[in-house]
Amino acid sequence: MRRLSTGFAPLDQMLDGGFPAGSLTLIYGEAGSGKTIIAASAIAQYLASNPEGKAYYIDADGKLPIDLLLDLAGEETLRRLYIWRPQSFWEQTLIAERLPDLVHGEPIVFDSITGLYRLEAAEGAFRASKELNHQLGFLAEAARRGGSPILLLGQVHSILEPPGGVEPVADRLLRYWCSTILRLERVRDAIRRAVREKPKPERSCLYRIGQGGLMEADR
Repeated sequence: MRRLSTGFAPLDQMLDGGFPAGSLTLIYGEAGSGKTIIAASAIAQYLASNPEGKAYYIDADGKLPIDLLLDLAGEETLRRLYIWRPQSFWEQTLIAERLPDLVHGEPIVFDSITGLYRLEAAEGAFRASKELNHQLGFLAEAARRGGSPILLLGQVHSILEPPGGVEPVADRLLRYWCSTILRLERVRDAIRRAVREKPKPERSCLYRIGQGGLMEADR
């Protein structure tokens, strides 16, 4: 599998066919921008189109949209989705360390990669960053060895200096390890924009979030 379809044609086109296999993809944006919905839609699309396939979802934030996945893929299909819910940053490390030997091309979603990290960094930023780097190394190895597309959903924090805006938590580490970076922005009302920051050149598309996932949006 060379690309993981998002199930939404404009986004797939922007990503040259979908999320790349064999590497890490970062999806970041403010709450409500659609990170989890995009990841869930991609997983549902994969499971529905691969009757023997399976996928992994690390639900570190406890926000997995089961109802949406049921609507998109159906109950029988979701029996092939393996879900982990780490309760601490160190449990997250144990999961990351297992993945290179466990996966063989199946898609993986980490939602989010920085939620538990953020809590740990409040107690000791250097130690937490070192551990996150350790995790990302194992995830990159899992992607490379098995040819898996791995989606890392990232939390954001505000930038105080002009021109302002937001950036991913653990920005430098994630930009180093991820070969594809997707930024999600609020535009107006229910309209959102997805911007492919990496690889260059930047590309973008608009979308709306509906009950069935992503939908076309008027410009």
